[in-house]
Order: sequence, then structure tokens, then C-alpha cells
Amino acid sequence: MYNVKPDLFVITGDIVDPAKSADFESLYKSAMEFIKNSGIPWVWTGGSQIEGLTREQVLRIDQEYSF
Repeated sequence: MYNVKPDLFVITGDIVDPAKSADFESLYKSAMEFIKNSGIPWVWTGGSQIEGLTREQVLRIDQEYSF
């Protein structure tokens, strides 16, 4: 079996489905911590609008973790 490590994560949409969780922020942070802890560089193009959160609130979540 080969041990393959990607050079880059390219995330082209929602990281967490905002329609399936009342706690988007917690699930988002958990997913991003997994990606961040992998040591693999990543880029995110953004996802759908999250009902109940403004764009500024989503940016605050990202900036809080230096994403």
C-alpha cells in the first residue's frame, strides 16, 4: 500500500452543510481544525450563504482561527 499525502487541499464549496446543523460554527471549526492539523496547505473558495449568519459573522469565525 502506498502512503500518499496530497500537496494541497482545494475546498470548493461548503465545508459543513449549514442546512443540517443548528451549530454550524462548532462543526465548521472542528472540520477546519482537522484540515489545519494535517499540515497540508489548503485553499477555500467559499460556500453557500449560511442561514442565520451574516457574511461578517462567517468572516469572524474564519479570522478567529486565523483561517
